[in-house]
Amino acid sequence: MEEHHYTQEEFQKAIRVWFALQGDATFRLNYPLTSDSVILDVGGYHGDWTQAMLNRYHCRSYVFEPVPDFARGIKKRFEEHPEVTIFEAGLGAETGKRQMEIEQDASSAYREVGNHPIIDIHYVGICDFLETLSSAGQKTHIDVIKINIEGGEYELLEKICAAGVASCFQSIQVQFHNIPQIHAEERMKRIWKELAKTHRLTWNFRPYVWENWERRKDCAGV
Repeated sequence: MEEHHYTQEEFQKAIRVWFALQGDATFRLNYPLTSDSVILDVGGYHGDWTQAMLNRYHCRSYVFEPVPDFARGIKKRFEEHPEVTIFEAGLGAETGKRQMEIEQDASSAYREVGNHPIIDIHYVGICDFLETLSSAGQKTHIDVIKINIEGGEYELLEKICAAGVASCFQSIQVQFHNIPQIHAEERMKRIWKELAKTHRLTWNFRPYVWENWERRKDCAGV
């Protein structure tokens, strides 16, 4: 059987359904959390998702935002919230530096978005981050990780699966991005297969809108 490839028409249909259901205010915020819960906001931008989750659950939040102007804005926004920690860095497969082209919420280190400024950004490797939490005596169980990083989700999730740390995350909320030059669709489908070993898909608006994976009960957390 020939493998199905997603079309622009399918994407447009999915996004229309998403907005009709007000997904940003419903699906992306509805989790069984408490003030003891921990969330990880990867691609913080202006901090809107963290703000909405704080308003609802008053939980602990770690926010990764590599663009300096956006990171400073988030720090200002949450300066009176000690439960929020902001990293002026991306969260990726490995710790290091990379160039990023800056264009508001389309800023990306993985595709060209036009004739825009290019800056060097710092990345923290996911395993290094979890080790830092562990070394500080903090729990490495993350109740929800939200990932919206304009192509960086592929390397990050591939690393999470390959390193055997997927079970650290109770729920994985991710927006995949259609970037042909990094073989996005092929990699996305491989990631689905890997995630299915530890998680189950609870809702999705495919292709390339939002989807959520919940850790299976037979896969103990770390």
